[in-house]
Amino acid sequence: MNNIKQSIFNTDLEDFLKLFLPALLCVPFIFFRQIEFYAWMSVIFLSVMDISHVFSTGVEAFADPEIRKERNTIKLTLIGISIALFIVVFFADIAENIFFYSIIFHNMRQGIGLALIYYKKSEQKEISAQNLKRLYYFLTLFPILIFHFKRTFVDFGILEKFYFVVPVEKFIQLHNYPVTQLVFGFEILYWLVFICLFVLMFLKVGKRVAGTILFFSSIYAFSYIVTNNLLFSSLLLMASHAVPYLFLIEKRTNKLSASEYMKRYSWIVISVCVVLGFCYYFFFYRSIGPVEKMSPLAKFFVITPSYIHYAFDGHVWTKNNERFQKFLAL
Repeated sequence: MNNIKQSIFNTDLEDFLKLFLPALLCVPFIFFRQIEFYAWMSVIFLSVMDISHVFSTGVEAFADPEIRKERNTIKLTLIGISIALFIVVFFADIAENIFFYSIIFHNMRQGIGLALIYYKKSEQKEISAQNLKRLYYFLTLFPILIFHFKRTFVDFGILEKFYFVVPVEKFIQLHNYPVTQLVFGFEILYWLVFICLFVLMFLKVGKRVAGTILFFSSIYAFSYIVTNNLLFSSLLLMASHAVPYLFLIEKRTNKLSASEYMKRYSWIVISVCVVLGFCYYFFFYRSIGPVEKMSPLAKFFVITPSYIHYAFDGHVWTKNNERFQKFLAL
């Protein structure tokens, strides 16, 4: 029998409350359109949480003496800054589009990351981890592709000013082409494949791994095929990503930090991240103006923290990272 604890936190219930419940709490806003005002309030709250989780990487890295002294800390920071600089220098006109899709892909990675943690802890592995990734990316990317071709979405500009989906007509001339039936056919095909794949996964890798992939895939399917609404899909994506990430950082700090102070008061680390997220959102983000009037320098300051975060994420949550291996064994 596998002696590794099956849950990521202390119990299955705690896993549910910290990893899956935040996104489920957004569902009432989607089904009851008359409370859209509260959905907007949730966007503001989750925007702060989303920015907070971006800052959590830096707070952990520079407050933990063991991480701070690593050469990778400076290296990864410079990589993030360099990517952001490259985007605004060479692609300033579409920087917001690149940023939008970077966020989507980053969110996807967390979903498969959690599924693979359960996979690592499980004994039932009749499907390889690589094939699980392929299945997951199909199930999450295909709804976004359909979403672009439907051309019926309600565009409110995610986080009010900065992120905008790229209309497919920008690259392919479809004005006179009847895509409705084609898109409907793709939707039917997707749902058939969706059902078949999950029956297969539940049989081959067990309910915990398959259920996690089902949960995160369903968020993309529901957001981009069912609702056609960027407001509601953004609520789901931020709630399923930012809040669980903060809980994961709190656990890792509590269990693995080289600083005894950070271990004992790990909740303070997360509180500092939330304060930074609040300040960034209300004193900078909301004052930068419409995206079409932003200077490349303004765009650089908006996107840089996220790309530093992406660089750190690509290092600290990978199988070859020693601290991640310790995290898996907790």
